[in-house]
Amino acid sequence: MNFAFFFSKQLRHPRGWLGTKLASVMNRENAGINRLTLAEMQIEAGHHVMEIGFGGAALLEQIVTCAAQGAVAGVEMSETLLKKARLNPSLRFAILRAGTIESLPFADASFDRVCTVNTIYFWSDQTQAMREVLRVLKPGGRFTIGFHTEADLRKTGVSESVFRFHDAEAVESLFSAHGFVSISRTNGRNAGREFICISGHRNPTIP
Repeated sequence: MNFAFFFSKQLRHPRGWLGTKLASVMNRENAGINRLTLAEMQIEAGHHVMEIGFGGAALLEQIVTCAAQGAVAGVEMSETLLKKARLNPSLRFAILRAGTIESLPFADASFDRVCTVNTIYFWSDQTQAMREVLRVLKPGGRFTIGFHTEADLRKTGVSESVFRFHDAEAVESLFSAHGFVSISRTNGRNAGREFICISGHRNPTIP
């Protein structure tokens, strides 16, 4: 097993002591994309908000602050990072559950805002993922995906056998194909990293 493959597998599903260490790396490396995602989510006080694949939980902490008087939930497939988040006093009122975007452990129409950062590379079923997000969003609710560009990821040397690269047009088409409306794109750059946030709303006229 080469290093790039091993490291990429850990980024996909952090485990053990190395996974715990990676949480801090994720928080540092994702500072820029997290800020842009938070802005693009357009959270208001009282909103019910979920982050899927919260990783090191830096963005989830910021969401808790923004969604005052609302409710915040986080879903994470890594038991290592889930345990770490449950010990975080800043997240003591957040609902933290194990799961994946293809099978979200929440009821229909539960959230005003849903986001996910740096997970789209690893989705096992894009159609099921988008259907699940639509299911848990309230009518008119907003979904935001943050991801790094293909050129940016190639510079990091991640394994193409683990990461599936995406361009903005393909992700916008994914939103459109699943009935999202008012789709928007914002590009960002921070500390030499390039990333994109794409957002769309669940059609408020469709029950």
